[in-house]
Amino acid sequence: MPLSDPRQAEALGIEVVYQDLALAPHLNPVQNVFLGREIARKGILGYLGFMDEKEMRRKASASFAELGATVRSLAAPVGAMSGGQRQGIAIARAMAWANKVLILDEPTAALGVVQTKNVLESVKRVRDKGIAVVFISHSMPHVLDVCDRIQVLRLGKRVATYPGHSTTVETLIGAMTGALETREGAA
Repeated sequence: MPLSDPRQAEALGIEVVYQDLALAPHLNPVQNVFLGREIARKGILGYLGFMDEKEMRRKASASFAELGATVRSLAAPVGAMSGGQRQGIAIARAMAWANKVLILDEPTAALGVVQTKNVLESVKRVRDKGIAVVFISHSMPHVLDVCDRIQVLRLGKRVATYPGHSTTVETLIGAMTGALETREGAA
């Protein structure tokens, strides 16, 4: 069944972290995590459109802490933050909402060593909760660290499938460049 819009994917428990992060730069980290999923206050205030900012801040802070993301300020606009902080916010948002599939497109590209380690550990925790993770990356060590099965693409076509636990960086690079004979269905 093809999906026609992002809301359908969300309803199915599918979340994506795009390479461009898809954040609203004028909103703060909490507002970005809850964008389109705001928690209304209880009672008449919620009916009038008032948000439960305290609860949203608590849940967003828990998501950032679980990821190990460093967020300079929960009140500052994300457009004023570093690339690594914005990446952490986008990943924490997706991990907070995914319950079936999490798709990560180059999630460690803008991160430092510590933040990268936190993201890779978080990917493993999400996977261990039974959520499928599609991890798209050019960093072969990261791919080998977190993936159970690796699909290699070259010129837009799948050219090989390898098990994550018994594959080497050299094998993956050879398949990507066409230097090695590829093995379809080797997993």
